[in-house]
Amino acid sequence: MQNLGYEIIFQTIIFLILSLVIGSFLANLAQRMSLGECVLSGRSRCLFCATKLGVVELIPVFSWIGLRGRCRHCGTGISPFYVIMEILAVLLFIWSLLVLSPDYLWAGCLLGWSLLALSAIDLKIYRLPDFLTLPLIVLGVFFNSMITPELTTHFVIGAIVGYILFMAVAVFYRRLRGREGLGLGDAKLLSAAGAWVGWQGLASVIMIAALIGIIVAILWGRVMKKNLAITKIPFGPFLSFALWLTWLYGPMVLTR
Repeated sequence: MQNLGYEIIFQTIIFLILSLVIGSFLANLAQRMSLGECVLSGRSRCLFCATKLGVVELIPVFSWIGLRGRCRHCGTGISPFYVIMEILAVLLFIWSLLVLSPDYLWAGCLLGWSLLALSAIDLKIYRLPDFLTLPLIVLGVFFNSMITPELTTHFVIGAIVGYILFMAVAVFYRRLRGREGLGLGDAKLLSAAGAWVGWQGLASVIMIAALIGIIVAILWGRVMKKNLAITKIPFGPFLSFALWLTWLYGPMVLTR
């Protein structure tokens, strides 16, 4: 029993460290995509003086704190975006650890980190890249088919319905307003939602995402004094958070 306790503590520490590393990688991924750079080539470097960063400068969170948020070579301020992403990746792991059983922990982290990456990229460049959304669809169906093989069709149908539903909304909006409202990336992300929560959970995902989106849009419009009719707000982060909540706690149940 004591050895089991040590094993759990050891695994938790490993996951915490991995979360920090993953968060740093996801931050770098989003940053490079926003600059139009290849996401997997070349070492990390300062965005201002282009000096390649050493191992010590790449330690998540602690290097930023130790350097007081500034590049050691040119003294230019480093965006807290990297630290925020690293902390969020850790928080997603802790959230998964508190809610999910150990057998589902890896799936929770994988889903949470993928949604974090998608949200960050969408906030920066208003895109939800296929190399993240499409594997998320496949992984959702695969994971659920392993857990509840008798319900596999529910998740396959969910993926199909999610895509068709948002595609129809996107086409209707474009014809009505003459401009893009929802992109194909949003449709693919809702398809991934259907693959993870089934067609029964899609209504909850859409309702939660829409509610949060409306609240954020109104607050953003008031704070920034912008016209909401022409303000471009990415929907990916709201969909991601709604999917995360629905997968962890199940679809909303309306009672009389």
